[in-house]
Amino acid sequence: GVAGPLTLSSLQSLTYDWYRDSSSTATSNLNPALRLYVDADGDLGAATDRGYLIYEITNNGVPFVLTTNQWFTDSITSSTNLWLRQFTPGQTLNIYNNSLGQYINGTYATQSGFLNISGNTVIYGLSFGIGSGWTGTYASAIDNVSIRFAGMAENTTWNFETATDPVPEPSTFALLFVGLAAL
Repeated sequence: GVAGPLTLSSLQSLTYDWYRDSSSTATSNLNPALRLYVDADGDLGAATDRGYLIYEITNNGVPFVLTTNQWFTDSITSSTNLWLRQFTPGQTLNIYNNSLGQYINGTYATQSGFLNISGNTVIYGLSFGIGSGWTGTYASAIDNVSIRFAGMAENTTWNFETATDPVPEPSTFALLFVGLAAL
């Protein structure tokens, strides 16, 4: 279990692996974007202060020439740049060099009308997808998503390998149908 809410300040580590297939035609400096879904004041009962902090490698000053058909690992640290998209009203804070540490400390550059992010901001979701400015095709994969918050004994990791379970035999299906009929 976790002691306390899953806040930005309690985030200890976040990594993921990604792969880009050579059939992709999108610009080579783009990788899958990570989105941390956040509730600014930590009160999940009020949904008007939500949005996401977005990580894209292209906004982190990484001179990156991508090799296709190989796995890469990205780690989100306090110096990682994230940009903010809020849901209500739907708008983007077009400042791309605010670090996670600056959001936690409340020292990030902002504009009037945007969410007040702090170390008490609750993380309530995580997603991956294409980022901004994409054109062309993009074939990729995400794997080994690993996250840890203060108070957790170990990382929570999602591994998206496909299972190689055998196909159930007909007798297994028969038992399933008998069970359903009994219900």
